[in-house]
Amino acid sequence: MKVLHRIILLVLQLAVLVPLAIFLGSKVNVTEEALSVLKRRSLDAEVARVLRGNVLLVENLTDDLVGEVLEERQDSMRMVTALPPVKDDESNDMDVQVPPPPPLIPFGPDESPPRKPATIPTNFTIEEPDFCTKRPGLEIIAYIHSSINGIKARQETRMTWGNATAYNLGVNVGVVFMVGRPKSEAEKKILQEESEKYHDIVQGEYGDHYRLLTYKGLASLYWISKHCSHIPWTLHADDDIFIDIFLYMQEIKKLSDEIRNKFICSHMYGPALRSGRWYVSYEQYPAKDYPLYCSGGAWFLQTKFIPRLLNASRVVPFLWVDDAYLSGLLATEAGIGRHGFQNHYGHPKPELTEVGEKVAWFYLKQPRLEWWDKVIQFHRNATKLLHQKQIQMI
Repeated sequence: MKVLHRIILLVLQLAVLVPLAIFLGSKVNVTEEALSVLKRRSLDAEVARVLRGNVLLVENLTDDLVGEVLEERQDSMRMVTALPPVKDDESNDMDVQVPPPPPLIPFGPDESPPRKPATIPTNFTIEEPDFCTKRPGLEIIAYIHSSINGIKARQETRMTWGNATAYNLGVNVGVVFMVGRPKSEAEKKILQEESEKYHDIVQGEYGDHYRLLTYKGLASLYWISKHCSHIPWTLHADDDIFIDIFLYMQEIKKLSDEIRNKFICSHMYGPALRSGRWYVSYEQYPAKDYPLYCSGGAWFLQTKFIPRLLNASRVVPFLWVDDAYLSGLLATEAGIGRHGFQNHYGHPKPELTEVGEKVAWFYLKQPRLEWWDKVIQFHRNATKLLHQKQIQMI
């Protein structure tokens, strides 16, 4: 091995000297010592030659010792790139440890390899690690899929159901907005300003694209499992949904323990669409239909089940349709059921009679702040009536 080491070092020296000499505009003279050493090892008459343009060719290596290192590399030209140093007491069986490639966290759409499990994003530029510990008594940790430029939607959520705790109506909720990597300095400034002001922005190291919402969801679940695992309930919501969180929690508490161990949501079956906005190719998802899954607008799940979803993500192939992936494919792998709550969801253009009856509205067309005032007034009146009844019973 010592001799082999010396041979390789000589070859490396020649490989470095040749390009250096070319750069300096001079000719390379391969020393007689280098050639004689190579010949002494019976490596073949054509082992090393300095030819046209001062290019070093190392070919037809026939020595058994060199064959140990360069086995199966019988090309006409060989390049020696890097080898670890050989110690005197090192055996002939030299194991070269090749580090695994870094995990793929996409920054652009369609960068995930099809039919391979997604990598959970675990790095955050803005993390807010003490968000839950600074809010004692939290009952719900809500994470909202938010686009960086969705400033108005975030502000409306902060001023309505995201601030429900302040109304002392029996619900203690904390809300964070999940975003990805900014695509411009302007987006970066938006995140910095909102983060410094509200401390409710969580920015993960993944691309902030619609077709990367699955990574946003996995990053959200990881963040909750890391920082908020003690909070009883997790709520996922999109930034275009409006939630009567008081009524939602009242209805959940009426459910049996068995049902509360499931996703609670507006669930649905659906085919994998092969065209349009939610296009999925057969390579990405070969099955005809998705399993039962929750409509992505909003769902509740007990936080204790989140590690099961994260574990399932290590074996379930990536799918960019995040609601079908998280609450469908991962939930099925994790053995978590779905309980249909769709009868409790309202219409985009609701009648006032829906206040107190519906727990959420997709794409609410009513002004949100005005609708929130109606929701608050209903629950204040309901609380007042309940107190009156309790007093009468005493």
